[in-house]
Amino acid sequence: MHFVGRRLSRAGFGAAVSACAARLSAAGLRKGELVAVQLPNDVHFVILVLALIRLGAVPVLIRQVLREHEVGHVLSTMRPSALAVPVRQEGFDHLAMGRRLRAQHPAIHWLLVSDASGDAELGLGEWNVRDLCRPAAERPDTADCAAQERRRPCWRRAEVG
Repeated sequence: MHFVGRRLSRAGFGAAVSACAARLSAAGLRKGELVAVQLPNDVHFVILVLALIRLGAVPVLIRQVLREHEVGHVLSTMRPSALAVPVRQEGFDHLAMGRRLRAQHPAIHWLLVSDASGDAELGLGEWNVRDLCRPAAERPDTADCAAQERRRPCWRRAEVG
């Protein structure tokens, strides 16, 4: 399996799932909460979904072809705590759609963005899925909020509007 340009072993994959689950938990995501996932089928999608399951959160998978109206209906019905989208896929700006939907649905505290290039400017409550999915040795733990806030705001509900 390849992960960010390098091969990922079975143990490395398991470590990435564990690290992602730990980061999501430290950020405030809890057992039983729903997370809407509209990501392309890649290794980050698999790691995120398995991390959510390990944490006890419930991934709500949304097809890539659905757009704002349809996704908005799913969000109104399911009321997830987070929405995971790519920045852009096949010419469609999922990040802009995700931001509009997050503003319309107050239950969504976090926007998880899969940004292959790392160039997207992410705001408060927005996190790069690729960073969340890195094995623990590659990235500091988000549980250390004081250090995290120096880089970007910590991912806690109290800080999201």
